[in-house]
Amino acid sequence: MKRILVVLALIATLSSATFAQGLGFHGVAAQAGLVLPMETNWTAGLALGAKVNMGQVADNLTLLPIIQYHMPGFDVPAGAGDATVSVFVIGADVHYAINDQFYAGGGLNYNSITLEYKWDVPFFGTTTIDGSTSEIGFSALGGYNLNLAGYPAAIEARYNIVSNYNSLVATLNVFFGSK
Repeated sequence: MKRILVVLALIATLSSATFAQGLGFHGVAAQAGLVLPMETNWTAGLALGAKVNMGQVADNLTLLPIIQYHMPGFDVPAGAGDATVSVFVIGADVHYAINDQFYAGGGLNYNSITLEYKWDVPFFGTTTIDGSTSEIGFSALGGYNLNLAGYPAAIEARYNIVSNYNSLVATLNVFFGSK
């Protein structure tokens, strides 16, 4: 819980510093895509999220707080039960505009990872084990800006570096408001 508060305080501080420099809300993006965990028993899954464009903090450098929810799969041998994994990510990214189409960047994020495993135990019924952890992570990202039916959009690839959950996330971002 303390880690969540620290990350939220960091984002609030960055946001207030942004407003103090005359920057503010410049649009929000809805994200949807694919998450590819690097751990051996985890499989591809769905990634959903949003990011807010807070504007430029320096030439070609934009601040974007993010929130994402990952639903990767988890390989369990047939008949050995069922496992579900969910990952909640909240953080802040910076994008460096290489030119009008391409950008690169990175970010700091808080990751809350939950695993639930259910299996049938003969004579005892279904047993459930669940666990969760939270960690601070980093990400490196790159993207390509485009126009999607009149809306600014971007295709983005992000590599999350977290000790218990390294992953590659590919998303389509559609911006509402200005980008």
